[in-house]
Amino acid sequence: MAATQDLIAASTGKKNEGALLFFGASADEKEIYKAASPITHVRAGVPPTIFIEGEKDTLKIGRAEMMAKLKALGIETAVHTLKHAPHPFWMSDPWCAETVEIAAAFFKQHLGEKKASN
Repeated sequence: MAATQDLIAASTGKKNEGALLFFGASADEKEIYKAASPITHVRAGVPPTIFIEGEKDTLKIGRAEMMAKLKALGIETAVHTLKHAPHPFWMSDPWCAETVEIAAAFFKQHLGEKKASN
């Protein structure tokens, strides 16, 4: 949800204090940022993946490229863009309910429904 998929592209040439604290290194240490980037781990066998993002969110770096890699491997992927939603949209109404609906439908489709026990 509203996540950067390519941390190298998002961080190169920037001084990000949060990233420095989290990774313990600047973006010049590309191997650390590459290993932490979801796009790096796209391969055959990856499960279906949806992206839920806010229309006004700017942290979507690498999402389109990751979707292209998934599609090239025949892995189901989709993006849901919530109208007028900022980052982090999922903690606020009206987007929280919409996010839950999208995620629940996705999980129900791919994981099925819990069977009632007797």
